[in-house]
Amino acid sequence: MTDSVSDNKQLVTVLYLDNNDVQLKHHYGRYPRRDNGRVVLPNDFKQNKQILAVCKGMVTVLSGLGDRIGSENFTANDSSTIHEMTASH
Repeated sequence: MTDSVSDNKQLVTVLYLDNNDVQLKHHYGRYPRRDNGRVVLPNDFKQNKQILAVCKGMVTVLSGLGDRIGSENFTANDSSTIHEMTASH
């Protein structure tokens, strides 16, 4: 038995990773829901993304995966910082 998609749209926050990036990203949108409550994301939105979570309403992400990559504390171009990190572990 398949669930039909209702005309009722749900405001959600989608947490995802882009296939070309390691930084956590988010997107707000209104999407239709199935009768079982699951939100239906369009295929073109899901393309080249790893969907991690679909949250009800607008969620404020305070910090996420990849936020500090590329910061002054950890860069791929700064070999001394990388060396210090690997030497301490």
